[in-house]
Amino acid sequence: MDKPSWIGKILAEEAASQELTAFLSTKPEVRHFTLGDGLKVTGKSWVFKAEINGEDVVIKRLFEDDVSRVVLNLKDELDFLERSFGDSRYQANRCLYVWPQDGIAVLSFAPGNRLGDQIASTSGDDRRQLIKQSGEWLRRYCSFRQRDSRFGPAFWVKKVLSVKTGRISSPQDRLLLDCLLASIRAQVDGVKGVPVVQAATHGDFVGINAHYHQGTIYGVDIQGESWLAVAKDVARFLVWLQIHNPVSAGGHRYGISLEYIDAFLESGVLNANEQTTTLPFLIAEQLYGRFVEGYAREDLRDNTRAAIEMYLDAAPGGDDKCR
Repeated sequence: MDKPSWIGKILAEEAASQELTAFLSTKPEVRHFTLGDGLKVTGKSWVFKAEINGEDVVIKRLFEDDVSRVVLNLKDELDFLERSFGDSRYQANRCLYVWPQDGIAVLSFAPGNRLGDQIASTSGDDRRQLIKQSGEWLRRYCSFRQRDSRFGPAFWVKKVLSVKTGRISSPQDRLLLDCLLASIRAQVDGVKGVPVVQAATHGDFVGINAHYHQGTIYGVDIQGESWLAVAKDVARFLVWLQIHNPVSAGGHRYGISLEYIDAFLESGVLNANEQTTTLPFLIAEQLYGRFVEGYAREDLRDNTRAAIEMYLDAAPGGDDKCR
């Protein structure tokens, strides 16, 4: 008889813990350590809390792709950020040790609350300032390495079309996705070739991939140098925030609460032209992917559905039957 899944998870975590303990015990630079809870144990990676040489850390072990290259890229990026972030309010966790051939990196533990939880716990001017500071964190990261380019929407349309939607059985929800896709396609001619700022950026800057502590935002889960349109990271942050902590009162733009989008853009992270071209297009792309990805969770499904409906209410282009 197969073991219940929760027993399998416990056994997998215990085995991973024993293997990491044996590994760390052989490293002379690790004078003393205590391995803590497993944050993630899958076939792709392990992530554990620990204390090494008196410092709280996170240990990552990777198993997929070229692990040596991935670990070295991670180290290079975090070392670069440690040298580059010149303001104590804007930081990233540090890379302390790496063993590339084993796919293992040890990172400093970012203190405080997850940024998304911190935003959810505030209101009024405190929330506006925190969201603006979040945009400022991303603006500073992107300012180190950026280039001017032209936007190619075909790549993103292809990405949307590749999303597998078989799990969505509701005819109403399938129609909603069809309407969102129609809006995306209707925007293609208007955004094709428009100026776009690309940068080496976080790549997944959302509320669970940053911490807030005593006035400082720490970026975490940074994988390496990742070049993207800055508008993509802006769209990703705003959509994640809207569907995890939805705000519908006070108006919205592109399906995002004005309370969120206005404060984030006040940071200057995105120029005025892209706020009306690439940003609405990429918000739609993010909404499409997030709806499918989170469909099994009723709360995320409902929140994302509401955001899509708000987006389509004033969508740039689209099908009249969807309004």
